[in-house]
Amino acid sequence: MNNRLLIIILATTGLHFALSHQFAKHFSKPPVIAPIDIKHNEASWFDISIPMEQTYQVNLRFSREEQPYWYLNQVFGNMEKYQQPGIPLTVGWQIKSNQQLVASSQMISNNACEWQHTYVTQCLGEFKLPKGDYQFGITFSEPAEQYKAFKTTLAINYTLLTGDTWQTEYIFWSMLFNYFVAPFFVALIAMVLAWRFILFNSLKFYRWHFPKQPKYQFKKRKDRNADS
Repeated sequence: MNNRLLIIILATTGLHFALSHQFAKHFSKPPVIAPIDIKHNEASWFDISIPMEQTYQVNLRFSREEQPYWYLNQVFGNMEKYQQPGIPLTVGWQIKSNQQLVASSQMISNNACEWQHTYVTQCLGEFKLPKGDYQFGITFSEPAEQYKAFKTTLAINYTLLTGDTWQTEYIFWSMLFNYFVAPFFVALIAMVLAWRFILFNSLKFYRWHFPKQPKYQFKKRKDRNADS
């Protein structure tokens, strides 16, 4: 394999890394991650952009505010660990496109679906819509005072594990290639190119400072006695 082909492979790998990163950045951008005040009785509306027909989850993230675990568990519930429901929260959301209702949900949430160091998440369902721009509205019906004390964030997103489009599959496999396979090949090709460069320059240096000596040919002298 010549050096030109190796350099082409290196350039192609670098270009793929850059393009796949921009691809993932575009299609992984959450439609909404924004603070929301659940004290208002009126609906809060957000303009969202859906880059692909993917199943998105609607979540509420409540900041833990350094509250003790037992209190957080009492408010938000933890059915998976303690089989204990939290305080009910009535939530309704809807999605419109050009003032036309395309999706909606109404529920009573009383169980956290995810616990992090900085926030607790309640899952409010999911939706799947074609690519396009939409308006997302969410309302809270008489939330308990315990909920009002927490900083709340509305998060609409998806995970690669739940991805069901070719875009999410490409993001997943390209990420594996870029971070686990490509570095090995790049390092190997770089080592081969470096070894060839050092070897070439070493031979060049040797030939420059130690030129090849010409071979001298010695002719045999004729025996005079034999001639006489």
